[in-house]
Amino acid sequence: MDKLSSNLKKNSLHLMNEILIKNLNNHAEDVRKIIMEEYDTKLTSVVSDRRSKTNPGLPIYVDAFRTAVYEFPMVNGGDEIRMSVPDMSNFKFDNGPLRVIKTILEGVVGKFVEVTLNQYLEMYKQPSSSLMQLDSGANVKDVVYILRYNADVQNRERITFGKRGALVVYPFSNLPPIDVFDKSNKYVEENMDRWIDESIEEFNKELQKMYN
Repeated sequence: MDKLSSNLKKNSLHLMNEILIKNLNNHAEDVRKIIMEEYDTKLTSVVSDRRSKTNPGLPIYVDAFRTAVYEFPMVNGGDEIRMSVPDMSNFKFDNGPLRVIKTILEGVVGKFVEVTLNQYLEMYKQPSSSLMQLDSGANVKDVVYILRYNADVQNRERITFGKRGALVVYPFSNLPPIDVFDKSNKYVEENMDRWIDESIEEFNKELQKMYN
């Protein structure tokens, strides 16, 4: 009887975990949609200059961010089942396009302009290790740098390109941090207890089917 009781408990625990993981994975899809909606609302509407290479509405950035969101392990099984939601501390901004997004989300103080490496060399004649690189693409032409738009840069811009305004203003200059994860975190906090209760209810129904 002890062995039977132990097996029943083990099977019941396995069933409960299975149901909870299934339901949390279903809700994780809603969390991902919320994050992508926040990205679209808060980031893609900011950029008006079509020349900007750091426009987060460009496919290279949208696709990289969406892939990272969908690869983020939200539901963790094991001994303790839990749901993790992306935030600035646990989300991996580990490639070129995602580093651009991270810079935007963290906020930038001051006015900056975008330059390619070729534009920088035209202006300064030699590279600099102090350049703030936003995109480490495989091709040199895909690498984006931003320079603080001070008097020296403005003067070199005019001398090199014939006028001020030739360089693209970094569209996220002087913008505070932007949070695209807060809404999804609140959504999970507000609904987690209900999701657990629904899973328990489903578990009880399955038990009744099994033992009736």
